[in-house]
Amino acid sequence: MMMGVTRIGVGALAAAAMLSACTTAGSAVRTAPDSTSTSAAGTPPASSSPGPTTSAPTPPPPPPREVAKQTLAKIARRLPAGAISIAVRDKRSGDTFVYGARRGMWTASVYKVLVLETLLLERQDTNSWFSSGELDEITRMIEQSDNVAGYDLFLDAGGSGALAAAAHRLGMRHTVIGQSDPTFTTTSAADGLALLDSLVDRGPLNARSRAFALGLMRSVESDQRWGVGVLADPGTTFANKNGWLGIDNSNGPGEDDDGLWVTNSLGVVRVHGRPLLVALFSRHNPDLDSGIRLIQRLARVAAPAVLPAR
Repeated sequence: MMMGVTRIGVGALAAAAMLSACTTAGSAVRTAPDSTSTSAAGTPPASSSPGPTTSAPTPPPPPPREVAKQTLAKIARRLPAGAISIAVRDKRSGDTFVYGARRGMWTASVYKVLVLETLLLERQDTNSWFSSGELDEITRMIEQSDNVAGYDLFLDAGGSGALAAAAHRLGMRHTVIGQSDPTFTTTSAADGLALLDSLVDRGPLNARSRAFALGLMRSVESDQRWGVGVLADPGTTFANKNGWLGIDNSNGPGEDDDGLWVTNSLGVVRVHGRPLLVALFSRHNPDLDSGIRLIQRLARVAAPAVLPAR
């Protein structure tokens, strides 16, 4: 009897042990960590590693026209008021950029281009041409910037009245002929473009007159090729006429400048294969070299404003 009780007790103990082991194992399975487990609220646990970052987009660069305006404004702030006047036109597209003074810029020897165009208009109107002596003087006036020849031809053209009438006919709206001398004629870069337009487009001057004037301007002496020529594509021919003058205080009202310099340049140049008309006027320069450096810098700053993006 005791043996049976003992056997039954052993079996019960064995069964209980097995049941306990299974329960423990099942509990262990249920509590094993799981990489896809969720929190009590049912949301995935926060990650400890940072997520991807997005940087703000880089703003596009300002357009070339705005860059030119901003740069020229910085230059102008360091100069006397009304010291510069700049105009550039892409002949192919017609895009035009103008900055600075709109009147009052002394021409110095640039007035000689107006003298030439005045004479050409007069010859067209009378269906005539120049004598050999006149051709010699005209050549010296443009290619060498000879002052005696320039003044003689100014008188031959009819003086201040004739130049004023021609300027109006050529579309120059801000040009006033000098009182004591034509070198003190005042103008603007926009009027400088009008003077150049007459040489490259159909207008008051016919094809023969345009070709004649541009031929002279392409043959300007080598020491007078500064200014707009700084823009020209290497190996290309350009047409220009420069003006430079130190102005003391012996000239009369509105024509004195304490010995400071006028430095100007206008012409037709090819830039990146495109024909540009460029007019650069400056005054109140301390000396000629400073004036040349200034207008060449102005040319480099202004030209991209009308050129196509590259």
